[in-house]
Amino acid sequence: MANVSGLIEGAMLIGGQSEGVAISVPHGRVVCKSSPINVVHSGYQGSVYGDVVISPEEMAGGDGEFYPTPDGGWISVTGYGSSIYAGNGVRASALGDESEVNLDYITQPAEGMRDISACHAFTSGYSSRINASENVKASMLVATGDQSTINAMDTTDNVAFVAGANSQVYLGSDSVLFAAQSPFFVLGENGAAAIAWHDGNRKRITVVYAGENGIEAGVDYYLDEHGQVVQA
Repeated sequence: MANVSGLIEGAMLIGGQSEGVAISVPHGRVVCKSSPINVVHSGYQGSVYGDVVISPEEMAGGDGEFYPTPDGGWISVTGYGSSIYAGNGVRASALGDESEVNLDYITQPAEGMRDISACHAFTSGYSSRINASENVKASMLVATGDQSTINAMDTTDNVAFVAGANSQVYLGSDSVLFAAQSPFFVLGENGAAAIAWHDGNRKRITVVYAGENGIEAGVDYYLDEHGQVVQA
């Protein structure tokens, strides 16, 4: 669960029981402490902080306190240059160009709250990013826009999908990459990739395994025009 110990300066707060909120303020920042979290932000350069919990000190209890929701909720931003900061179990989509989804803690989490799992992060705009911290595991990371980046280098057991041209994917251990076009990619220990390419007549798939056929974990690769793996 993403952890924010206090309100973000200048942000709007959504709390209590909520069936869903839509926001269109440019540059608007939103902190969600609602149950469930269900937010759409259509303003450009907006930010949504989702699945936000109170600080470890506040978690000792007290009337009127907010507590973590059992799931991460649903968050979508549609304006260009927008950001989502979210955690455990979130379903997050950033649809505008140059937007991003960040799966991470904002402040140091309390003991026993370190894992971020079962997330679904999606970007579709040009030059968009998914950033996953080392706590992220067992999650789906999907980028469909050209020149997108998935940065999950220190994570484990995740699945990444990329569809756009000239993308970059950095994965951690035991993770899998599926690509509709050849990206620049890095696999972690025991990682694997299935990458499509065109031989001039039809689509083909090259399958890559870290630790086999000279492919090393932590090294940048791409496919050449013959579908062969080449070190970048």
